[in-house]
Amino acid sequence: MPISFSNIMNKTKNSGRLNFIKNPRTRLLLLSVVPMLRMAIKQPVKGYGCEHARGIADVETMARYKLHHTRTGFQNPWLVTQPVHGQTLHGIGRKPQWSAQQKIAVIPPAPVNLDIEKFKKISEPVICFIGHSTVWIKIAGLNILTDPIFGSLFPFFPRLQHLPFKVKELPKIDIVIISHSHRDHLDIPSLKEIKVDRYIVPLRCGSIIKRRIKNTRVTELDWFQDLYLHNIRITCLPAQHWSKRGVGDTNRTLWAGWFLEVEGIKIFFAGDSAYFPFFREIGSKFGPFDLALLPIGAFEPKWLMGPVHMDPMEAICAAKDLRAKRFIPIHWGTFDLGDEPVDLPPKLFSKARDDAGFSKEIAPVLRPGGLWRFMRDEPPEPKYLYEWS
Repeated sequence: MPISFSNIMNKTKNSGRLNFIKNPRTRLLLLSVVPMLRMAIKQPVKGYGCEHARGIADVETMARYKLHHTRTGFQNPWLVTQPVHGQTLHGIGRKPQWSAQQKIAVIPPAPVNLDIEKFKKISEPVICFIGHSTVWIKIAGLNILTDPIFGSLFPFFPRLQHLPFKVKELPKIDIVIISHSHRDHLDIPSLKEIKVDRYIVPLRCGSIIKRRIKNTRVTELDWFQDLYLHNIRITCLPAQHWSKRGVGDTNRTLWAGWFLEVEGIKIFFAGDSAYFPFFREIGSKFGPFDLALLPIGAFEPKWLMGPVHMDPMEAICAAKDLRAKRFIPIHWGTFDLGDEPVDLPPKLFSKARDDAGFSKEIAPVLRPGGLWRFMRDEPPEPKYLYEWS
């Protein structure tokens, strides 16, 4: 039976949870009360360090001179004003494009149940889209997970879909890759449920894991740093985003995209990122990519989300810049994080993909639990697809 947003909200409410706020704009405002008060007392610093990036044409040079580092944390050095500073105040009183009732009426896509034992026996490169930014990559006999999150983000963001498998059925994960410290990407309860050999994270994210999960191996990387592990080359790459987990820690930890290369196969995981001009540089220096995992959801309202999230059309542009041979959309449908209905990102992605001349064989929209043997020149099985065209 499909799981609707309204059913989850009612169930959560009846169980005593605090999931009574249905409008994501209201939730964002509530979560921003303290930062708003701080901003009212002290204006955000504009352009700190960023003026040094003027005249530098490539992001690798910026990274080499550590222009993304600040006195207290990190920044996007190509931007004069960093995202999220002052933007919540700017949006008070703006009317959302979609009402709460319109959004509640949307039913997220039903996951496809995954037979883990059969999945483990597949010898060729294959991925399983688990939901949100969580992707299980099985390649060269290794199990790799990106940004694992298996439950809800209580009290404000319930999970809209059940998992396509039971977490206890997962095998030991060789590598977990984390894009940044936001709680929908670095989820400690989920990490505690699985056995992991090694975590690969951006700078200063390691302590978050080590404080809560004992006897674990964590490697932190800065932009353009490499790690060779299990015959895989792993490179930390820039993204345009930000970080925060609590009060007073804005941009204290680094955010990143990731490049993986194993047995001649190149994979790019964008993490959470806005569209920014240096995707083309990444594609030129590390591509062409055999597979790119690109976020498409939580893009509305544009005044708030535009500097930190791609919309579906921008994801297509990023795929072109990256010279991606194949790509799939992630970061949609699992949580209600933006003003847009949860089914709009994949719908717009399908249309933008078709308009750009790409096919389902190259850029399929996968349901949670959907498998794709991405090195084949054929689409996934129809039951794994969530398409409009």
